[in-house]
Amino acid sequence: MLRPRIDTLCASLPLSIVLASFFAQGCLSEAPLPAGYPIIHPIFHVSDPARIQIDQLECSTFKSLNDRYLTDDARRFYRQEIIDMEEQVLGSDRLGKLLIGHTPAEITELIGLPRITAGRIADLNCGGGDRNWLYYFGYLPIAVRVTYQSNRCISTSLCEFAEIKLIEEEALLELKKHAIGKSEDQIEDYLHHKLTPRDLLLPPPVQSSSPIHIVHEAPIEKEFVIGGDFVWTFHFTDGKCTEIHESIQLG
Repeated sequence: MLRPRIDTLCASLPLSIVLASFFAQGCLSEAPLPAGYPIIHPIFHVSDPARIQIDQLECSTFKSLNDRYLTDDARRFYRQEIIDMEEQVLGSDRLGKLLIGHTPAEITELIGLPRITAGRIADLNCGGGDRNWLYYFGYLPIAVRVTYQSNRCISTSLCEFAEIKLIEEEALLELKKHAIGKSEDQIEDYLHHKLTPRDLLLPPPVQSSSPIHIVHEAPIEKEFVIGGDFVWTFHFTDGKCTEIHESIQLG
């Protein structure tokens, strides 16, 4: 999903608000490089977008970009120059040329796992497609949909928020059918991603009024971040998922 330029946002908002927004998204984890600092994209290895030879990029480059916003050094590279390069690459047809015709297993090997997956969505797949994978590439990050028909990739495309929302809603419905009553490990196996702890002050363990004095485990919450757009929060009691709810991230 393409977003407003960082320099435009920073010019229109107090710095404290801009930084608070970025921190709330989990985009910042280390001190950013100062403005004017010569910056080379750590994956493209250039500082000038014009020097990126897009038609020579291989799947390994996109694999390195996959979920890059979640890495420990993401904050250092959250700069407009970096984002301009990534938008140029992901806005091209290069990824589609590399993926179209491949199976899901082959694409997982080529560029890694998607963040979430969903089945056919009428509003998105009117032209064909029975499965949608949603990837987030780069430091912004930028959302890209990979569409399959009969177990073969038929298209790739950038996603605006409305499309992301449709995929997220369908993926969440599918997840809830599987996850309620399951353990954290089982949910992570389903998602093919780890959940992360959520630091909240939760109620203490519940002690039963029964003469046996059974003490139930304190409930815990875990999160799953979907790009810069959504967070799924999982509630666990006695090791089993009892509830999942979604929230839209600030930004």
